[in-house]
Amino acid sequence: MKGTFDTTEMISSFIGPLKSLSDVMQDNGVVLNVNAQEKTINVYALNSSLGTLVYLKYVGLFDNFEFAKADEKIGVLRLGDFVKYFSVLDEAGASIEFVDTVFSINHNSGKMSFKTADPDMIDQAPKSFKGTTWYNETAVNQSFGKLNKAMNVLANEDCLFVKGTTDNKIEFTVRSSSVDINSFKIQVDTPVSADFESLYRKDVIQMVFRTPCDSISVSFAERLARFDCKSKNYELTYYVAKKAQSK
Repeated sequence: MKGTFDTTEMISSFIGPLKSLSDVMQDNGVVLNVNAQEKTINVYALNSSLGTLVYLKYVGLFDNFEFAKADEKIGVLRLGDFVKYFSVLDEAGASIEFVDTVFSINHNSGKMSFKTADPDMIDQAPKSFKGTTWYNETAVNQSFGKLNKAMNVLANEDCLFVKGTTDNKIEFTVRSSSVDINSFKIQVDTPVSADFESLYRKDVIQMVFRTPCDSISVSFAERLARFDCKSKNYELTYYVAKKAQSK
């Protein structure tokens, strides 16, 4: 796999979702699955300690790149380091190349080489997530901006409580998982197919909201929340497991 990022926008489209992914993955490794036929890269990432799966697919970003005949896998033990290395050469005209076990970033001002890891050492999330009944699909709009601000302001409150009802309303409350004293609450009108109540780690939801993208939609199931983040050159989907409530 090799090719050139002709614009800084292309570089941002490549590194932006990986930066968001590195926040969620923390010290966990990921595998960049290079699909030669579709000319894309897919990532199926798992952080079991946060109860989070993340699916990343690039769309159209590598159409002009050269690909090997067979699919390839690029193992990255620390995604945060990979992102930092790439940011050194962030000018238009930078090229990338993956040969054997070395991922290289080249520009006339310098060259950076990154030694990849054995993909078999790294756990990947399942490539499909079927059999789940979703109760809603709601676009994240300006109301969620206030919710995100409240999550930042209420620093000592650790969770996001979500309640949906079949009268087509979802209530979001930033609060403590153990006692509801200091809190912020908003209500969103949206179609809901069944009543539900769920508790989620606030810090994980904040990571999702920091994802650079053009649109986000959120859906809830019995035990999961799904956030679909879409942009021109990539799609990121987060599956976040509900948090056990304190007794």
